[in-house]
Amino acid sequence: MLTPVEFADLVRKGHGRAVLAVDGPVSQEFEAVIISACREDQRHDSQLEDNRSSYLMSLIDRGQLIDKLLPLVVKPIRKSLSDWDRLHRIRMIGQFASRSNSKALEILQGLALNKDSDSWEVLADLGEIEWLTHHVLPTMPLDAKWRVAGWVDDNPKLEADLMRKLQVAINECDEIRHKTQNNANNREPPSFDKVMGAIQSGARFVPGATQIRDSLSKDQISQVASLWLDEQDFRKANNYLRMIARQIFPLPIQEIIDRVNQGNQPWRFEEIVSECSHNLVREFGLALIAKPEPDYRGFLCLLKSYRPNDLPKMVECLDRFLNLDSDDIHRLCIDLRNLVKEMSPQQRIPFMIWTYEHSPCSACRGWGAEILIKDGTLPESYRQEMLVDADSYARELASKMPI
Repeated sequence: MLTPVEFADLVRKGHGRAVLAVDGPVSQEFEAVIISACREDQRHDSQLEDNRSSYLMSLIDRGQLIDKLLPLVVKPIRKSLSDWDRLHRIRMIGQFASRSNSKALEILQGLALNKDSDSWEVLADLGEIEWLTHHVLPTMPLDAKWRVAGWVDDNPKLEADLMRKLQVAINECDEIRHKTQNNANNREPPSFDKVMGAIQSGARFVPGATQIRDSLSKDQISQVASLWLDEQDFRKANNYLRMIARQIFPLPIQEIIDRVNQGNQPWRFEEIVSECSHNLVREFGLALIAKPEPDYRGFLCLLKSYRPNDLPKMVECLDRFLNLDSDDIHRLCIDLRNLVKEMSPQQRIPFMIWTYEHSPCSACRGWGAEILIKDGTLPESYRQEMLVDADSYARELASKMPI
């Protein structure tokens, strides 16, 4: 039996275990958790994870809460809501509209007429393409018409007259995209000096940093590596790193290790160190994960340097990371996915089980489960949970597994 705190944690993660825990009317504490999840976007990574509206409707249905929740979710959308919370609320309204709720559909259409692009997407998902074509498309800004291609892709059996009107908008967007692409292709690659000047001026993102990476000389790589080692401005350091990523680091790795140990950590040092297999790096990575306040980046440092007899120690360290904030746990789960690639199926199990249980991101949980499925080591209880997980890929994987 889940406690309200455990239930809230599972719902926040979009975990199927939360859905299976609801089978009929719920307590006030569980109800409050579901209401809160319907009113705010609780995803850890809103750009990566699937939207939660259908997952939450499963909780609402199983908890027999639809009549109670409808007036709490279907209400005016305040301008003070964050962009993601606002989109989430509109998607929830779309779920009610999909149940033939005329009030919910009316709210969506009102937002759409007021040029609300989030409501356009939700209405398109509901199959309201004809309504959108007649009421929204005639006044849709040109820079928003790229959305129309998605409407067509998701509704392949549209009537010919409707399709012709939508195709006009798609053609307009294609013409603009081709012009932009041709202009980009005709530009000459920037020079090393120009890229360095842009970085040192403080530009947040310098496209040429990656573009010229493969053409740098050894002296230029060494120059950039030296600047990266001591750069304290993360914008500059990140652009320097993009110039030397996937290259053989030209300076002694000890210089990175010394700076980290002295508290002057080079920006995302673990990405450089992870490419090294010497014992020096292995000892460094093991020391990072064994610190009194463990550093999750130690696992990535061990990517190519760990030895098989290190695995028990690495597994033993995992639970010490549960006190980290959710962002660091998320990054650790991503690192673990890379770490286990060269391991045997049995060696991978504890790392992917840990990811499945503790990742704050439903997409990472799905990736962990995918590895367990391919290895034939996924527990049956996980398969059942995945069938109702918030992550659509996890649901698809589970549905294809033999029972």
